[in-house]
Amino acid sequence: MERRVGLFDTEAMPYLVDLGRRVARENLDQIRSQLEGATGADERRVA
Repeated sequence: MERRVGLFDTEAMPYLVDLGRRVARENLDQIRSQLEGATGADERRVA
């Protein structure tokens, strides 16, 4: 994270949501792979 965020720093919410989305997007292939391995869902994909 580029900045420190306090527990009650509500002004940081847009920053945190954007950061979370960006990181998830960048790691989506790995996330899918992990989920499919954990659930056996490789043939039951949900669009």
